[in-house]
Amino acid sequence: MNAFAIIGKRRGVGKTELGLRIVKYLKDRNIPVVVIKHAHRIDLNNKDSFKYFNVGADNVITVSSNFTLAMSKTIKSIEDFSRGIDGVVVVEGFKKSNLPKIVVARSLDDLSFKFNGDVIAVVVPEDLIDKAREMFLGSNVLPLNDLNALSRLFRDVALKALISILPNADCRICGYSTCLDFAKSIINGVDSIYKCVKYQDDIIVKVNGLKLNLGKFPREILKNILIAYLKTLRGIPEKLNEIEVYIKIRSNNQHSHI
Repeated sequence: MNAFAIIGKRRGVGKTELGLRIVKYLKDRNIPVVVIKHAHRIDLNNKDSFKYFNVGADNVITVSSNFTLAMSKTIKSIEDFSRGIDGVVVVEGFKKSNLPKIVVARSLDDLSFKFNGDVIAVVVPEDLIDKAREMFLGSNVLPLNDLNALSRLFRDVALKALISILPNADCRICGYSTCLDFAKSIINGVDSIYKCVKYQDDIIVKVNGLKLNLGKFPREILKNILIAYLKTLRGIPEKLNEIEVYIKIRSNNQHSHI
């Protein structure tokens, strides 16, 4: 899936530190990221936002000049929630979820605890490498301060998540033969994920080179008018998958592009 969880036996083992590094790695490559962090308690009893929940609101969005905080009722499954997000989901905590896990430990005692899901990697200090390999047979055990090893881990989880996000249709619209090749180009910083047809508007209108931000209703009107007109013409395929229109307006010796 497009999600993985960073877990540890206790607070202070470095989950957030590792999560921050992974998120920075992804955002340096312009990859959409959503972070889900477990909290033992959220106390909003005296806040207006929580009052809306008390009267039945399903979602509450608070907007300030710097941040937008979106809140919703408790979700039953972190896995299902992650599938509904169109981006890489970095989860901190949620040991009981079935998401693949990156285990972070600082001491020998930190290596012994129960959790669900497959292990992607175990990240520990250098002196715990051998013991971690014994306890997590066959798992990828990495030194906490080995930047090259961590970079390879970030690349691996990012690539697997991207393959889950991309349509895997191998449509070649992005310019690559396969979605895998396109994903690798994103990881290498060559291309942006937003070049994928999945992230393109179904209708793109440019006037003098500037893209118009059309709302859903105007887009539907324009699309329906074009389709209705084209279907009156001879030789038009019965099934229309894509329409391209380019118009050059000549007026007073000046050129405009639509």
